[in-house]
Amino acid sequence: MSLDDVMLGEGTIPRTVYEIAFEVCAEVARACMQHPYSIRLPDNEFTPDGKTAEARKTFERIAKLSCERAFAEGRLTHAHVLEEEVAEALAADTVENRRKELIQVAAMCLKQIWDIDTRGK
Repeated sequence: MSLDDVMLGEGTIPRTVYEIAFEVCAEVARACMQHPYSIRLPDNEFTPDGKTAEARKTFERIAKLSCERAFAEGRLTHAHVLEEEVAEALAADTVENRRKELIQVAAMCLKQIWDIDTRGK
């Protein structure tokens, strides 16, 4: 077995990260070609506007409670954790917090993909 097989073989984390990076580049290119200005964050993205900010916080609370309950009942899945991480990212009140939460979303996605790729091997 070569180093390439270990690092970039089917189902490895580096290979999956490469696939994700390739898809991100393709998505950015598609979005820029179709809607060149639609990717920017609006100036008020993190400014609470009442209903939107409260709805995001409510979603965050529900996702957190769902995750905690599933854990307590022994039925926690990747879906519970991913939903909680996405809810936290959407409810973030600063760019720094949003970035931190999105890294956690990406990590959870990578973990789930890795589990799919390695299940039964």
